[in-house]
Amino acid sequence: MRVSTWTRISDDSKIIDQEVSLNFEGPNGEYELRLSPQNQRALIVRFKGEDKQWWIETKETSASGIRLCGMADWVPQILGQACWFELVIGTERVITYWGDRVIYRKDLELT
Repeated sequence: MRVSTWTRISDDSKIIDQEVSLNFEGPNGEYELRLSPQNQRALIVRFKGEDKQWWIETKETSASGIRLCGMADWVPQILGQACWFELVIGTERVITYWGDRVIYRKDLELT
């Protein structure tokens, strides 16, 4: 198993040049996460036609991709409670939801 070494970058660092759209399957259906070059401080979360924002608190890079972390809240259909999210965009595209130092759930990108 290969372990990535993550390097934290500044909040103002540009991490993408074009829009990124990722689709995941949650317990209540499919949802989409979008990251835009115009707003690299928040993820847009779309569930059943409704958009919300999750603010990005930390940005990290490694040889295998980028990792974005922050609070996942305001979308109770995706999560039953507010959680910390960790989105990895690289060879693997996965979002992990944390609650009090315990993994609540891990969603893999739909292909």
